[in-house]
Amino acid sequence: MEDPYYDRQILLDRIAELEKRLEVLENEKNEYEHLTFAWTNNLGQWYWHVDTNRVEFNPLKVTALGYSLDEIPETIDYQFFTSKLHPDDYDHVMQVMTDHMMGLRPAYEVEYRIQAKNGTWKWYYDRGTITKRDDHGRPLLISGIVFDVSETKNHQQRLHSQNEQLHIFMQLDSLTNLLHHQAIRHELQFTIDKYRLTNLQAGILLFDIDNFKKVNDDYGHLKGDEVIITIAKMILHFLDDHDEAGRYGGEEFIVLFKNKSREQMEQIAEQLSTAIRQFDFGFSQPVTVSGGLVPLHNHDLSQWIEQADKLLYAAKRMGKNRILLAPN
Repeated sequence: MEDPYYDRQILLDRIAELEKRLEVLENEKNEYEHLTFAWTNNLGQWYWHVDTNRVEFNPLKVTALGYSLDEIPETIDYQFFTSKLHPDDYDHVMQVMTDHMMGLRPAYEVEYRIQAKNGTWKWYYDRGTITKRDDHGRPLLISGIVFDVSETKNHQQRLHSQNEQLHIFMQLDSLTNLLHHQAIRHELQFTIDKYRLTNLQAGILLFDIDNFKKVNDDYGHLKGDEVIITIAKMILHFLDDHDEAGRYGGEEFIVLFKNKSREQMEQIAEQLSTAIRQFDFGFSQPVTVSGGLVPLHNHDLSQWIEQADKLLYAAKRMGKNRILLAPN
């Protein structure tokens, strides 16, 4: 007669042996994935057993987040990872997974930010598909692979930031750092289009420096440039975040007022004109400006600038050193 204890011990030994072999195979699989795909920052495969909500994964998926294996539970559920998603990414990730499980997407494929142990955010690219269903077609197993794409994302963000800075730089006048001629015209046209949709209160102040040729002739072009630069800085001092300013050409400037009443625009224009006249440029005579202020009504771009330009020249004929306001 066989000994039941002996049979049980053989079975336990066999199970222990199989567990060791399984551990070796799992380690070999993880190493293979790491070596084969290291150049793409592959973090290995994962398996979500939907019916039991248990997740199997390559340890790289959590060690890349700064966790050691002894810091994580023995059994990991789906929420272990989703709880670490960036708040701005959570709903999108959940929707993509739901859509795939409902058959609305051929695969679960998404990029998201996930929080590392030290509080920083890493970018993961995740892709998976349903690989097993029950007799009623419900998902039982979803298998996928995940990549750490933080380096690529950070590089893309740096490029985006640099492109934005370059775009801004390319719109600026090199002497004054105000918008150049074409850039300010673009802003004017955008404002006209927005005015038609929102009844936005806006206006332009077109002005130039009186007797500027004499400044260049008497004091030199470098001194003339200093005057232009100083006036540009003074313009910006009087504007808020809504307004724009541009160097329209030579010693001519355009200020674009937004979200301001007619009275507010007139007040700022007069304050700017006075500040320029009272500033000590080191000349025997004060520097003055002449200009025209035109609130936006039903203008097209050419009409708007033309009306301001006519007021500017009318101010010159009237003795200079003044800002004329368009009639209602």
